[in-house]
Amino acid sequence: MADTWDLVVIGGGPGGYVAALRAARLGLKVALVDRGALPGGTCLHYGCIPSKSLLEDGWQTVPKPLAAMLERKEQVVRGLAQGIVSLFKKYGVTWLKGSGLVVKAGEVEVTEASGVTTLACRHILLALGSRSRALPGVTVDGVGIWDSSHALASNNQPGRMAILGGGAIGLEMASLWSRLGSRVTVVEAMADILPGWDATLVRHGRRLWQKQGITFQCGMQVIEVVRQGEERVVNLVDGQGSPGQVTADVVLVATGRQPNVEQVSHLHLAMSGERIWVDETFQTSLPGIYALGDCTPGPMLAHRAMAEGVRFAELLAHFPHPSPTSPIPMVVYTHPEVAAVGLSESQAKEQGLAVRCGQAFFTANPRARTADHADGVVKVVMEEGSERLLGVHMIGPQVSELVATATAALSQHWSVRTLAGVIFPHPSLGESLKEACLAVLGEAIHQ
Repeated sequence: MADTWDLVVIGGGPGGYVAALRAARLGLKVALVDRGALPGGTCLHYGCIPSKSLLEDGWQTVPKPLAAMLERKEQVVRGLAQGIVSLFKKYGVTWLKGSGLVVKAGEVEVTEASGVTTLACRHILLALGSRSRALPGVTVDGVGIWDSSHALASNNQPGRMAILGGGAIGLEMASLWSRLGSRVTVVEAMADILPGWDATLVRHGRRLWQKQGITFQCGMQVIEVVRQGEERVVNLVDGQGSPGQVTADVVLVATGRQPNVEQVSHLHLAMSGERIWVDETFQTSLPGIYALGDCTPGPMLAHRAMAEGVRFAELLAHFPHPSPTSPIPMVVYTHPEVAAVGLSESQAKEQGLAVRCGQAFFTANPRARTADHADGVVKVVMEEGSERLLGVHMIGPQVSELVATATAALSQHWSVRTLAGVIFPHPSLGESLKEACLAVLGEAIHQ
């Protein structure tokens, strides 16, 4: 314990490694502890990045063979992870491969293959991440019952797949495996897929994905999954008690994520539900111990954790211009993609706001038509009278990129009229965002 670190980060996912790099660049002495063979966490190794690699390959005009897709996925992941290691070396972050245990404020015990080391430090950051949420009564075995990590690594093509969960993860896996030839059924306990998303997007998405051959059973609770020979039978019940059943070769459990907080339970930190409570500086209830990302309240999204990592480091180092908070966009990387930022129409009305909505369909967008990907719509939610931009919701080609423009507009408190005045290149997909803004103002050109 001779050396004293300014900051010890536990967890090498998006929030943890970004916080470590930013803090080191601001002059702090930083160590990062992570048990993975390479840094990057679940997002890089078992989630965001491998899924996007497979989806990109799967939705080529002629999909690659599954084995080739998996090989390229590994190359992408390994290259990005090694890039993080290079950045650690460049900026002086000490990377310790092992598990970190917070003994108390100012002291972390690190267990590596070579033994146990105790680090003395001024500040500790918990970037513990999350894992696939278990479904009671359903045991993931990696053979007939998968979680998302199995779905991103298997070289076996199931003829029939039942996906339990109609949120972002479930729908992305449905989009991938359906494209590869599996007959996919998505089971969702709520009344419809994508719970919490704008109803317009859900309606369009369900119609488009059904055209791709995906079947949906919504409002159905899973009672059990039983094995019958080589098949798995999912027994269901709806809200009125009527039974249902789905038979598949593989069942994928995609019922969300749960925070990794068990390893700090001995600290008796204040909790907010099942996650760690933090204040506006990411301080937990114990001075000197901070937390961010999936283990704290908020959307379980990598880009949220990365933004928090930057802001945390800048606040800790007393940087004079800390990164401001910003609206957090959401994306589902299906085909077509779904993206949103800000309030949906129903959320705005629940807050008592008088709203008006405008839409622009990609079928009228020349860039979408020339690319032969013209399914989808952009919807803008505006406050009546003030013309305040409340939210933007879209389904269509490359909306994961287009939503960044809407996020910037919301973060700068632009009015709908200001956003409508932006000149977008022609032809470009962004013209549909402009047209939706003009539509809500009653000034659409192409409607």
